[in-house]
Amino acid sequence: MQIKNLAVSVNSKKIVDDVSLTVEERSIFALVGGSGSGKSTTGLAVLRLLAPGLEIKSGEAIFGGRDLLKIGAEELRQVRGKEIAMVFQEPLYAFNPVLTVGQQIEEVFTAHTDFLGEKRLEETLRLLDIVGIKDPLRVHKSYPHQLSGGMRQRAMIAQAVALKPRLIIADEPTSSLDVTLQARVMELFLKLRDEFDLSVLLITHDLGVVQHMADHVAVMNNGKIVESGSSGEVLKNPKHQYTRELLSYVS
Repeated sequence: MQIKNLAVSVNSKKIVDDVSLTVEERSIFALVGGSGSGKSTTGLAVLRLLAPGLEIKSGEAIFGGRDLLKIGAEELRQVRGKEIAMVFQEPLYAFNPVLTVGQQIEEVFTAHTDFLGEKRLEETLRLLDIVGIKDPLRVHKSYPHQLSGGMRQRAMIAQAVALKPRLIIADEPTSSLDVTLQARVMELFLKLRDEFDLSVLLITHDLGVVQHMADHVAVMNNGKIVESGSSGEVLKNPKHQYTRELLSYVS
């Protein structure tokens, strides 16, 4: 996917300003920055999931030869979940609280396949097993609030990879987890990249996570990309003061 010259505004103020980046096939691209830097807005803009009041002013998001910012609503609906999936920051709020986790994963198959009930159940349990959930049937029957944070995050990742998308946009997928669970989720993304041949746009504030996962990194501050390159190059030899400040917080 290529994002070209993306600009997003609220009340005529640009909060994403002329952002360009390329996520290559089977790679993990980290978009890094502090709170309010514009990184999450960039990820949400690609799938046109911005909150009311936010407006895409200009730019392109080229994926599979199409500009996702200009295609029709029905074509975009087919892209969401099937070709590009989103892993949100806090699954407790992203999942519907009145439906079981299993029902919500099965909804992906209902929307995009002709699987019957038994096949949907079988595929959902298989996905929960792939993401490392040891009792998939119990989790399938559970409501989001009945699961731990790590379990919910794994279930959301299972939902994201259900249709073998080419790209996952992961918005702060480890920020609410403890260090041990963060490591497990990072390992899971690396495993899924190889197993499903997918790419990941990883949105994070944590350069420690980037060190272990990303092939490429772009650093955002005040809506602009201030530095980008291979993760090894940027992390070992940061050129921008803001990047050096972020690195100072990595133990």
